[in-house]
Amino acid sequence: RPLRLADVRPSRLADRQLQREEVDEALKWLEKAAQLAPQNAEVVLLQAQIEQRRGQPAKVLAALQKFPKIEQHPKALELLLSAQLETGDTQAAEGVAEKLFAADAKSFVGLLQLARHATQQQDGTRALALLKRIAEPALEHDPANLLEALRGVVLLPESPPEACELLAQLARKTNNQGALVEALSRQAQTLGEAGNFGRAKELYEELLKLEPSN
Repeated sequence: RPLRLADVRPSRLADRQLQREEVDEALKWLEKAAQLAPQNAEVVLLQAQIEQRRGQPAKVLAALQKFPKIEQHPKALELLLSAQLETGDTQAAEGVAEKLFAADAKSFVGLLQLARHATQQQDGTRALALLKRIAEPALEHDPANLLEALRGVVLLPESPPEACELLAQLARKTNNQGALVEALSRQAQTLGEAGNFGRAKELYEELLKLEPSN
């Protein structure tokens, strides 16, 4: 019968050490596991995870080349996408992210990673477009990371005005007062600078209700 992870005890120890952030120890046990079952999917996945923790994206890619039927394993695809971004292969990463999201809307983490990458590249328009696409499932399954990514867009020097509007909208839905205050403050400032003093005044009044001590 095929060798399973349960049969490969060194891999269990490697996984345990990785969970404890003992990456070097995990690598030692992984090497023993790989000697016993070099093509075992879970061993290969563990190898990729360890190399990711070690900051070795090229080795992550090399490990995942051995992963059987990777298109059927979302966790492996997420690792692949992350490594592709880190090595500068954005086009390939986009393909992986789209494949994940098309298969299951709950698998939005790839597009979320792409949005964060776009933010790092100062491309707020691209980041916002990606976050809009995943807003509904992310709001249901991972609102904290969605809001965090959106705040990153809002903080860009050339942030799209819609980013603040979306942040305020999602902050209201999740009752996140910190994010709401940040969004309203930036909106009010932008409106004031544009001469829309009436709307800016309304937002400042709402801020006073949210934070009456300020």
